[in-house]
Amino acid sequence: MSLQYHSSFDGTSIAWRVVGDGPDWLVLAHGYGGTFNAWDPVLARLSDRFRVLMWDYRGMHASATPAEPHRLRIEDHIRDLDGLLDHVGVDRFLLGGWSVGVQVALEGWRRLRHRADVRGLILINGAHEHILGNVFGGGPVARRVGSTLVGAVQRAGVAMPVVRPVLKRLGRSRVALPLLEATGNVTGRPQALLPAIQSILDLDFRRYMQMVRLADDHRTTHWLHEIDVPVLATAGARDALTPPTITRQLVERIPQVTYHEFPAGTHYALVEFPAELAALIRQFADALDQPPEEAP
Repeated sequence: MSLQYHSSFDGTSIAWRVVGDGPDWLVLAHGYGGTFNAWDPVLARLSDRFRVLMWDYRGMHASATPAEPHRLRIEDHIRDLDGLLDHVGVDRFLLGGWSVGVQVALEGWRRLRHRADVRGLILINGAHEHILGNVFGGGPVARRVGSTLVGAVQRAGVAMPVVRPVLKRLGRSRVALPLLEATGNVTGRPQALLPAIQSILDLDFRRYMQMVRLADDHRTTHWLHEIDVPVLATAGARDALTPPTITRQLVERIPQVTYHEFPAGTHYALVEFPAELAALIRQFADALDQPPEEAP
């Protein structure tokens, strides 16, 4: 299905699409900066199993920016999703997210569980809260580094109209993936990462960093133990942005969880190991369809 648009609770236009023709619904939340193309390698392997609903966050990519600039919180994304589910007619689904999308998926379960059948959660390589505090392994030093980087990018955003064409040319060049691999930012040279880079470079970086700061204020730890649906959580052993230690903290707080770690995965395991991730999602979904074993 091609890109479509829905007017959300405050009139903000939200871009969305559905791919696949499988029997079950899977709703996926992007990482911040990511868009539909980042999921393509995984979804190509799941199109027979799911109909997948995705949307661009307000303030990013094909979705509009809200009239009230403070309405860019995780909670606002869930209000967008709530209206979109009604619009599309989806009331029973798996809910997943990658990177910051992990926080979106968690908040989605919390706010939507009383009006929809959220069958399970798929949490891919992301922190559950304190984004800036969890960069590079967490702790006060890491938080200061993360906050400083966000501030620097936000201030540099005014120069993006000038430097964006240069960065986009570099992102399309033959050196882009080898450079990312050599610096430890990605495993292998996944071609699917290139269009994702182009999408990120199109963003308004000042607004982007504002959204990161607002996501850093989002908290989940005090209610994670209440999650009463099965959860699949993944991490990349080489992920510097959200290291496995962060995901393990999440896993320890959730009652019904299956944990998988990609030994060579970075933050971008989504595009590095799409076949393995698709198989995990399929196996997780298939297990939900099995009747519970009867007690002897």
